[in-house]
Amino acid sequence: GGDEIIDGRLTCNSCDAWCRIENGILDLLPFSLRRQELHHDFARRYELEAKKAGAVEDEQKDGQMKFFAKFSRTYDKEVADSPYFSTFDRVVFGGWIKKNISPGQYILDVGCGSGVQSVVIGKEGINVVGVDISEEMLLVAKRKVDESGIANHVDLIVGDAENIPLRDNIFDAYFMVGTLHHVKAPQMVVKSATDKIKNGGAVFTSDNHKSHVRFLFDILMRMWKLYDEEARDEPLFVARQFYDWYGSAGVKSSVRISTYLPPHLYFFLSKGAGESLLKITN
Repeated sequence: GGDEIIDGRLTCNSCDAWCRIENGILDLLPFSLRRQELHHDFARRYELEAKKAGAVEDEQKDGQMKFFAKFSRTYDKEVADSPYFSTFDRVVFGGWIKKNISPGQYILDVGCGSGVQSVVIGKEGINVVGVDISEEMLLVAKRKVDESGIANHVDLIVGDAENIPLRDNIFDAYFMVGTLHHVKAPQMVVKSATDKIKNGGAVFTSDNHKSHVRFLFDILMRMWKLYDEEARDEPLFVARQFYDWYGSAGVKSSVRISTYLPPHLYFFLSKGAGESLLKITN
């Protein structure tokens, strides 16, 4: 359709294995994680040979895919468009973009989900490749991309963040917002993502922190649950972990708490008041 492949396939010249492109989204999951029902439906439609897979090899990743397949219908309403997260995107993430990224550059969005950040920066003329393990979440992102008329700036790939299926040293920067607390091996994700950017590239990561007032958030979530969650066994991080992971990957980093107060507070504030509170307590 125009210059975009809506349905198609990529075929390996050496082994003839193929990956489907469906609804404008390229499926590059490793074979052990491939969604067999989607792969076989596609094969039947286009009379292709489909290789049968064995049992699921990674139950944690399979659980993430199943959770977000269901959560994709309500994710934006409960999370992305909520007063806190929209304020965070404008103040914290938006501030990083303005400081580090220019139109025309190529940026990698690791764990892009419904494409909230990818769409925003794609509208600025920045080229983005979004990678996520959930095809249902990517379908939500694709609708946003098409509605915004930025398909020439945003590409979406189903992939495993622990082994991102892209060439090394091709991006100017990468970011991941709320990704690491979903994965089994955060250090592998950091290494894989860092390998994809050019020397001197920029990095932004935001995730759950273990601060002294974390208990307030936990109490409030029991009283007023803002959203469902499917996290790893240890979803909270401390600064030392980030310094270790990024240091090992060759990245010079600084770590700070960007959100110190519980996000519930932002539901009672105007847009401007919420931005001021986040800036002051950042």
